[in-house]
Amino acid sequence: MSDEESLQLLQKDICTTSPAADVQALISELEHIPLAISQANAYIRQGEPSMTISEYLSLFQRGDTYRLKLLEKDTPDMRRDTRAIHAITRTWEISFQQIRKEHSEAASLLSLMCYFYRKNIPKYLLENDEDPLAFADGIGPLLGFSFVQMEKDHGAFEIHRLVQIATRKWLERDQQHLIWERNAIQKVSESLPVGKFMNWVICEELKPHADEVLQYKIEENDVKLLQAQINYNKAWYLIERGEYQSAQHAVLRALEIRRE
Repeated sequence: MSDEESLQLLQKDICTTSPAADVQALISELEHIPLAISQANAYIRQGEPSMTISEYLSLFQRGDTYRLKLLEKDTPDMRRDTRAIHAITRTWEISFQQIRKEHSEAASLLSLMCYFYRKNIPKYLLENDEDPLAFADGIGPLLGFSFVQMEKDHGAFEIHRLVQIATRKWLERDQQHLIWERNAIQKVSESLPVGKFMNWVICEELKPHADEVLQYKIEENDVKLLQAQINYNKAWYLIERGEYQSAQHAVLRALEIRRE
């Protein structure tokens, strides 16, 4: 965006003031990228009045210790200058650390969400049966920091592709990714029914998430058996829908796991 557009977006609904030089410096650091500026704006608004543009600039300039190798995956979101990617992910890293520090429920929820397929994540996949309030406490900060979006029907959520990749990288760096891969597999296994006609709606809704969690390679028998169950239930649905070749692949994989 232009300087003027960037200034308007950065300062939108922010009450605290900062020197013009700091405002301009932050816009330059963010490469005039709307996505990065919006995230910075959300973070500052969440932290007012103690958080200002000047304070955020100071955080941003502490050093690129969170540089991520995001260009290894060929997705439409990634086909841009590497500096743009780093500007965006730096703003998310600052916010993520703040969420982890002050909103543990939100950090856990984001960690789980990033291991499902990124679109149309139903609320029931995210709810914690042992703590009904955990979802309510966690989703608010994620929406406020613009990490996730609520879809139109208010029953499902979406996570931006870059946020998903960046969060996975941070969890891998902290050696926590296997925990959340297991949790995602467990949730899909509990939620995906066999493919009888009355279950088609939920099967269709969960199929992208089933495909996602079946890609994870975890060498624990109990987790592999959960993946076998997901393959079996998915195969039943595919058979009922007449997708025989895909169904055969899924059910043979379930059989292979169980034999092993």
